[in-house]
Amino acid sequence: MRNEKLLGMLGLAARARKLIAGTEIVTEKIKAGRSVKLVLIASDVSENTLKKIVNCCEFYETEYERIQFTRDEISHAIGKMCLTSAVAIIDPDFYNAVKKLV
Repeated sequence: MRNEKLLGMLGLAARARKLIAGTEIVTEKIKAGRSVKLVLIASDVSENTLKKIVNCCEFYETEYERIQFTRDEISHAIGKMCLTSAVAIIDPDFYNAVKKLV
């Protein structure tokens, strides 16, 4: 069953500026040690993008989850016009809330 509350929580985190969106930006923040708590990866990312994100998360020991929502659904929830393959939660309180929904 799909958890629509997760999309709502991502939208709330985006409006509160506690979420980073986009593969390049997410991997840059992880490499820079910028307090990334959790990376969420869309269900329809390409194999190359998935490998890039997962390798980065594992190397820098950052928690990640592949979620059941597509890039389009995630982008719509966070108010972005372009497709978003990955988002990163950077706030401990949002991390706890999202982790319960994943």
